[in-house]
Amino acid sequence: MKMCDALCELQPELANTNTRSSRSSREVAVVVGNFPSAKEIASLSSVKVLERRCHLGYRAKHILKLAKNVESNRLKLEEFEQQQQQLYAKLIKMKGFGPFACANILMCIGFYQRIAQDSETIRHLSHFHARKNCNAASIQPILEEIYGKYEPFQFLAYW
Repeated sequence: MKMCDALCELQPELANTNTRSSRSSREVAVVVGNFPSAKEIASLSSVKVLERRCHLGYRAKHILKLAKNVESNRLKLEEFEQQQQQLYAKLIKMKGFGPFACANILMCIGFYQRIAQDSETIRHLSHFHARKNCNAASIQPILEEIYGKYEPFQFLAYW
């Protein structure tokens, strides 16, 4: 928590540095205080800020390298999303693996975009979110409306 808090406290400084020429003041206001993006972390000229100020220690050089690889497009994060879609497509074709099981498997390996849907999910949406019209046919749009804003962590937000 201490590391995450420190990174979020650093983010406004990084956003101001990175956005002076590339974003409007309205866009800067939206990002201030968030977890820093790969571009913002990659803009650091020294690993020392991450090591000391953000309490990352030995992790700092690895995080900076990761951010620079993402920003330079040597590491393509989109490929991870494609792998998720391919894995889901393979699992769903297997006997005994429906949408609920597949979403849970994906969640267990770090893909949180699909929320497992069953009668308990419908009950939760009906009671907690007062969606009396929720059923197997209407559940997906309701989930997207409520949890879509958390993409790519919808299942985590649901839990």
